[in-house]
Amino acid sequence: MPALRAWLAQYAPDRLRARDEPDLAKKAELLALPYDDRWAHPYWASPSATS
Repeated sequence: MPALRAWLAQYAPDRLRARDEPDLAKKAELLALPYDDRWAHPYWASPSATS
């Protein structure tokens, strides 16, 4: 699973942005963070991230 998470965090964001999916791209980037840091990230405080 760590290999998949690393691949997603490295390659998926650019591919998702190219497909006009900026929200999914940001979530893929967050996968690179340790669990606690990921969920404490300010991204989750924005209304668009939680709706």
